[in-house]
Amino acid sequence: MPGTTPYRSRPVRCLYCENPLICAHCGKSFLLRSQAEHDSFYEPSAPVRCPHCSRIVRCRYCGATYSGSEDEYEH
Repeated sequence: MPGTTPYRSRPVRCLYCENPLICAHCGKSFLLRSQAEHDSFYEPSAPVRCPHCSRIVRCRYCGATYSGSEDEYEH
């Protein structure tokens, strides 16, 4: 589409520990691949799924779970 800047995939930092967000389930870096993914990542009520293994993302470093519920955050 003319005038539209293409979205660039970018690595994400964990919102809790600020380390690179790596899925604890599959060990792959979590990348935002579209503007829609970027928007949903920062929506606190929506669970975030790993694009590689389809499980709810859990930070490999601090154990934060991106389930959409602050009650489920674990260290």
